Amino acid sequence: MIKRLPPDLAGKIAAGEVIERPASAVKELVENGLDAGADSIEVQLLNGGKQLILVRDNGSGIDTEDLEAIGERHATSKISRLEDLAAIASFGFRGEALYSLAAVSDFRLRSRTASGESGLEVHIRGNRRMGTAPVAMNRGTEVEVRELFFNTPARRKFLKSDPAEFQLTVNQIIPYTLAYPECRFAIRHQERVRLDLAAAENPMRRFQQVLNLEPENLLEAGQESAGTGFAFKACLGDVNIQRPRRNLQFVFVNRRPVYSRAFSQAVNQAYRSVMPAGVFPFFALFLELSPELVDVNIHPSKHEVRINGEARLAGLVRVACEQALTTRGRARRIKLAVFKTGPAAESVFQPKLSESGAGYRPPLARPAAPVPAADTALPRPEAIESPPAAAEATLRELLSNAFFIGAFRRRYLIFEAGSSLLLIDQHAAHERINYERLVEALTRGKVEVQYLLTPLIIPVTISEMLVWEEGQPRFQALGFSTSRWEKGQVAIHSHPALINRPETALRNLLAEKDTPAADPETLARRACHNSIRSGEPAGREEAEALRDRLLACADPFTCPHGRPTVLELTERFLDRQFQRA
Repeated sequence: MIKRLPPDLAGKIAAGEVIERPASAVKELVENGLDAGADSIEVQLLNGGKQLILVRDNGSGIDTEDLEAIGERHATSKISRLEDLAAIASFGFRGEALYSLAAVSDFRLRSRTASGESGLEVHIRGNRRMGTAPVAMNRGTEVEVRELFFNTPARRKFLKSDPAEFQLTVNQIIPYTLAYPECRFAIRHQERVRLDLAAAENPMRRFQQVLNLEPENLLEAGQESAGTGFAFKACLGDVNIQRPRRNLQFVFVNRRPVYSRAFSQAVNQAYRSVMPAGVFPFFALFLELSPELVDVNIHPSKHEVRINGEARLAGLVRVACEQALTTRGRARRIKLAVFKTGPAAESVFQPKLSESGAGYRPPLARPAAPVPAADTALPRPEAIESPPAAAEATLRELLSNAFFIGAFRRRYLIFEAGSSLLLIDQHAAHERINYERLVEALTRGKVEVQYLLTPLIIPVTISEMLVWEEGQPRFQALGFSTSRWEKGQVAIHSHPALINRPETALRNLLAEKDTPAADPETLARRACHNSIRSGEPAGREEAEALRDRLLACADPFTCPHGRPTVLELTERFLDRQFQRA
């Protein structure tokens, strides 16, 4: 029997699509402020937003008569007819955000327009209107959300720790700070100011404020509209800005932060000729399209959009970015550390450090070679699948009796075993060996540490600094002794001796979307990722020693991130490739 759901139950279900956690609530309220023309937005959180979310803006405010519709589903000022969906120029338009928030919290909205003598407060709890009252306030809107998910305990129990939820909220806001440099953003957590960004005169200055990037390392590319309904500007990092993950890559459509696989791939492809393998560049791509070319009505979160002619437009972006990088970006030289004395306020981004790990190195340290990209799948013919449990013993025996015959490109070790060739990925093998050693040391609480005579200084983003502040005890247990240096910088004083790329290892830990995990396996896996050099020449003794250490591992045939360490090429497989079979 089909039954009509009660309004309160329907509201809770609908709220689950729009409000997933405190971060998504803050996102919706920040977007409302930007739609209202605010040039100052303040966010206050308690307990990561579980106890309190307060978002205050100085936008145009809401008329008193319109406040009566607050909390009603599909009540919006952005559209009024079907044709309006084809020309949406605002963040919000579905009329679901405030309704969803009011359905799962104790919700108060206060607002005043420039012409209003006073403001008005609307109080709703669990979608039950509790009343209205006049309030004294300046022009703008203030939304107070308490006890988020108080009436949906199943949703509340899946929230993370307070620091993790706060970090997720900051990561949600960061893209809006980049898209709206003319707006001031401030965030308080537990009565402490954690972020206060003054309005910036241009996007480059905002990149400095938020991401700690030096303007001299940034390039620009772009294309004007010329009546096509499409224009774009791209801010591209040169070869000095490298990250082990894609956490410094942003795409905006009409200033809306979006996920776009096509445009992200286009810009990353443009870097292929200038960026080493295994690291990822910074870019911020701002697309300006006629609203008729964009469909944002795909999902309530509006994180993904459809763009008419996306593949062709992405091709234009790739070509323009390639030209900028090859004509100007390639000429940039990777900088060595320059240690500066004097007040940090003179330049909050000194000393200058290469994002690829330049800076102080212990004597006799060899230069790092590029490593394979972590997300690049290796070719796997049908005979080269990772061994199932039943075949693992056979592969172990083959490898233990194999004879070393050479190396390819100082990266792959080649062994002969009967009618098979066995290839060992040096880098992946080292990662597996060091990962298991590091997990064991962490479990025993005895991590061997390498101390640096001169600290290695790395610039970090606002988000990375927040992760560092929360994760210091865990980093210390891992063998990292770190401290805050100048504004926007962290100093590494020691690191695990097993890791010879400490900057890469620390950046892997800082790149988490929330606070770093505490379990030894996760910490070790993230620290080891791309932090072991490959490319060291290997003779027979070194190759066989590596083989033996790998076979001593509990799980020798995959690296900690799931890639194979050993591949088998059978004689039968090779015969088929040469059409001998």
